[in-house]
Formats: sequence, C-alpha cells, structure tokens
Amino acid sequence: MGSRSRTWFDSRMLLAGERFVRSATARLRTAAPPHWWEGELILTSDRLFFLPFAEHPLLPDAAFWLGDVAECDGHGRNRFRIAAAEVEATFELIGAAPLAAFGRNRAGWLRDVARLREAARPRESLEGRRAAG
Repeated sequence: MGSRSRTWFDSRMLLAGERFVRSATARLRTAAPPHWWEGELILTSDRLFFLPFAEHPLLPDAAFWLGDVAECDGHGRNRFRIAAAEVEATFELIGAAPLAAFGRNRAGWLRDVARLREAARPRESLEGRRAAG
C-alpha cells in the first residue's frame, strides 16, 4: 500500500474517556529487513501504539495497553524499548532536531509512559468500546 499522510491520526480513534498525550515520527525495529519502519508513535492516557506510514505483511502490530506494560527503558540515545507480557518493541524517535534534543524527547516519552501506566484503566474495561466523537 502507499504511504500514509503524517496527520492521519485524529480524535475519532480515541476510546471513550481516553485522551491524547503526545505523538512523534518514529521508526519501529523489526527482525526482518529492512529492520526499521517509519510511522507515527501515539501515546494516549491508556495506550501506546505505532501507526506505520506504509503497510506490509512483515510489519507486526505494535500496540500496548499501558496497564499491561511491564518494562519501558532507554535503549540508546534516541531509542527506547517497551515490553508487555508477550510483546515488545523498540522505537527510534526521528526528526529534524539535533541529536541532543532526541535524548530529552526520549526521556519525556519514558517519563510519560511510566506516569500514565500507573493510572491506566484496565484493558478489559476498554476493549470493545467505541471511539468517542
């Protein structure tokens, strides 16, 4: 499929009671070539998910319920790893800013994920709910 617009996420994709926190252009690391896939990384009050700019059968889903996140740690200057029970993903934040800003940005993502996962609603209470709006 063709490349997606960088602004295709909107509030209609949020679940009832969920709020948008931040987004960034990022890459998702995969085991198979080309190893990095570009897309939009979205953090909400209940979820972290990656929306790729292109679709491909080898590209896995990278979506986490924050209440299920077991680990969230830095993995290099502009990379971080998220792990839940059976799923993990490494993300690389990208953009035009200097590398020093990436480190601060990554720290902000790690801090926000840690803070939000403590207050995240349980997945069972959210699954099957329709998006607000």
